[in-house]
Amino acid sequence: MLTGVGTEREYERNGSATKLNVIAMEADGYKLQCTLFGTYVDELNTFLATGETANVVVSIQLAKVKVFQDNIHIQNCLNCTRLKFNPVCVEGTAFKNRMIENDDTPSPLTQLAVEPSIDPLQDFLFNTPRTTIQGLKDSQQEGMYVVLGTVKQIVNPENWYYTACMCNKSVYPAEGMHFCEKCNRHVVKVFPRYSIKVRVVDDSDCATFVLFDRDATMLFNKSCADILETHRADEGVLPTEIAALVNCTYLFKVEFKTAISPRFEQSFRVKKVCTDGVIINQFKAKWAKEEATFIKNTNEMGSLSSLLDKGKDVLVVGSSSVQSHDLGSLSETIDKDKNIIVEGTPIGISEDLLPKFSSVAVDLDVGASKKVSNCCLVKSTTRKIVKRVLPQPEINEVEEINLPIKLLKRNIKIEKI
Repeated sequence: MLTGVGTEREYERNGSATKLNVIAMEADGYKLQCTLFGTYVDELNTFLATGETANVVVSIQLAKVKVFQDNIHIQNCLNCTRLKFNPVCVEGTAFKNRMIENDDTPSPLTQLAVEPSIDPLQDFLFNTPRTTIQGLKDSQQEGMYVVLGTVKQIVNPENWYYTACMCNKSVYPAEGMHFCEKCNRHVVKVFPRYSIKVRVVDDSDCATFVLFDRDATMLFNKSCADILETHRADEGVLPTEIAALVNCTYLFKVEFKTAISPRFEQSFRVKKVCTDGVIINQFKAKWAKEEATFIKNTNEMGSLSSLLDKGKDVLVVGSSSVQSHDLGSLSETIDKDKNIIVEGTPIGISEDLLPKFSSVAVDLDVGASKKVSNCCLVKSTTRKIVKRVLPQPEINEVEEINLPIKLLKRNIKIEKI
């Protein structure tokens, strides 16, 4: 007997993604769980769409046994396992009658807690990034986003559903049956599925959101087959449940993927819809607070940048005037010192060194070593005289040494002549 159904999710392996769901079964007091993948999940969804949830007999043949976390489970094999709900056979009918007569009949179908459920408040306000429709169109990163918008129009009022195969892919009539391109075969069993396109607007832009079967079923609490049974109006007239979406404001959790063709307007698939007014109001308050903080910080940064620009202008003007003043004073001091050197040095040097220059001039035939010693004596004497004559630290030391030497050389040439 089928006792519980888990939450459908995607399982990724080796770069490919497939559907996954878990069902719980019970027989004669023994409990067992079965993991379904791929098309077997579609078969489960097809059966659940019929609305039969009490005393459901499940027949699973050619399954695989697995041990997970010290518990025994079974799972389907690829294109091998045979899965049937309420099979029409002697064994199935006898088993169902026996379980109904038994006092320990399992409770009605329940939702399995395969993974911890996410609180809608946490999911829409904190776990998923929010954006506007314009931000969604300009996004460069694929992922899930929360958008607050108002439905203004049903884009496809005449074809808000499609006929699908058990694999949930659309089929088209062919040879008295239907042909599924994904399965690549003719199929007999087909089912209606939601495909509602709505035009959603916000303060920034507008876009087309698409509601598919699972999300629309959760929104209306009705399957597409149930609505078609109660809706017997003319073609093109929307059912009441779908028409009521217009002018309603919801939180949409949408999926963004890079557009394949930029020539056509991109549409976005809705993964979840929040209609809770309390959560929507909290979302608005949180967004308004963040927007006010952002605007305040932007204004403060603008004021600070303008003040920094003004400060830079004042600093540049002031520093240039001070620098020019300092350079002028320095140049005047250097000129004065140069005048002192030029005017005072030749007289003192010529008076002190005339006897030595005359002795050097008389002994012109002396060897090179004597001349070198006299030259060294002259250089050492000039250095001492320069230190006494020149003013202190404000004159460059290189000029203090080189300027007297040039004058001495000129005097030496004069004496030699």
